[in-house]
Amino acid sequence: MDTKYVAFGVSAALLICILACGGAQNTGSTEIMAQGEAFRNLTIITEQTFPAAEPDVGPAGEVIFASKKDGNWDLYMKRNPTAKAVQQLTTHGAADRQPAISPDGTQVAFASNRSGNYDIFIARTNGGTAKRQVTDSNEDEYLPAFSPDGNLVAYTRFSRVDGRPYIWTKDLNTGANVQLGPGMNPQFSPDGSTILFQKASQAGDKWFGVWSMDIHGSSLTQLVASTDWGAIQASWSPDGQKIIFTTSKGVSSQMLALRTTTAEGNVEDTTVASDSGNNIWIVNADGSNLTQLTTHRADDMWPHWSKDNFVYFESYRDGKQKIWRFVPVLPDGYVPAAPAAAEPAPEATPEANPQDKPADKPAAAPAATPEAAPASAPQ
Repeated sequence: MDTKYVAFGVSAALLICILACGGAQNTGSTEIMAQGEAFRNLTIITEQTFPAAEPDVGPAGEVIFASKKDGNWDLYMKRNPTAKAVQQLTTHGAADRQPAISPDGTQVAFASNRSGNYDIFIARTNGGTAKRQVTDSNEDEYLPAFSPDGNLVAYTRFSRVDGRPYIWTKDLNTGANVQLGPGMNPQFSPDGSTILFQKASQAGDKWFGVWSMDIHGSSLTQLVASTDWGAIQASWSPDGQKIIFTTSKGVSSQMLALRTTTAEGNVEDTTVASDSGNNIWIVNADGSNLTQLTTHRADDMWPHWSKDNFVYFESYRDGKQKIWRFVPVLPDGYVPAAPAAAEPAPEATPEANPQDKPADKPAAAPAATPEAAPASAPQ
């Protein structure tokens, strides 16, 4: 199956972090680790809570993810990722997706279609039903991320005018919205000076690449790109020295035996690795030193690197959509430096959302729901 990342096509499935063809959604394989994988301590985080997708990890190691275990996409949290206890954060009849934890861990931003189209909302991580609605345009907004000081939320808005995604920021104190330029899936650097994002080439097969810019939308730098493979879902290491991302580059562990006969009549057996599956790679913050971490034939995606040096990710490697984590092992021996503690965000009570609909009355979803995007919500 072709695993290219196609950007800006006709399909509205481009709305949410796109893999044009999702790769092996259910391989039926019980293989947990694959040949050549560069990590240790691989652990399932959502053993009983699945399907589970789109993890984010907070300052104290808590992990929040979206799950459809009860038939609807809601947000769940595990304060201790390896314990059994799971807290359900949202119960709305609409789809709540793509959580992003605030720097102090007290809030989570997410995308939801509870108002009819996708908007950004903020909820408290300590429970409660009140939600603060951050965006309210008639265009779909998704993929939120907090700035390190907690004052800004960056997000993607899908323009109905030209059919392209654009990156915006919302100042939570002043309410100001600023468009930064084309792209999607923004991620603030740990020092808050740079935004990492993905943008598609306008030529050829339109593969996604990883870019960076300053918080004003200037100083655009292309970090990872190719005419043969795509790179998406990029995020920072805790100290900002490296970038981790999902890509169709490289090979998976599925080995294929090829038997050929030469012109002289000799039979030759060759073993090659297939290119099914999308894997997780790491690169230096300047775009150098590409290193492959996972090689599994199932899809590994949505990587996020915690302050205690675990990489959380979504995978089908046991045949089901779950959240896993591992400790990366890199050739250069890199271990993230302990980041400076972020200043706590001021306590605030989330505003009630007057557009919330009863949980038993699902909101109408746009044509491109997250379920339509194989990478974010395979069925």
